[in-house]
Amino acid sequence: HQFVLTADVRAPVTTGLDGFVRSDLSYESKRYVQVDNLAHTGDSYLWNLSTGVERDNWTFQIYIENLLNDLTPAVVTR
Repeated sequence: HQFVLTADVRAPVTTGLDGFVRSDLSYESKRYVQVDNLAHTGDSYLWNLSTGVERDNWTFQIYIENLLNDLTPAVVTR
């Protein structure tokens, strides 16, 4: 099972300057390593967050990747 939730909020800060916040949360249930289904990776949650301000020709952004510090391996092979 897998799902992704995304939210993007923008609002004017001053004339010509807009602020924004974006959040992305993705979930993936356990993935099995072999066809016999004896080993698996476990569930994973990946939450990325960014915020910043932008004008017509420039953007200042702060980005946090893997906010929950999920260390679940993306791929496992035997």
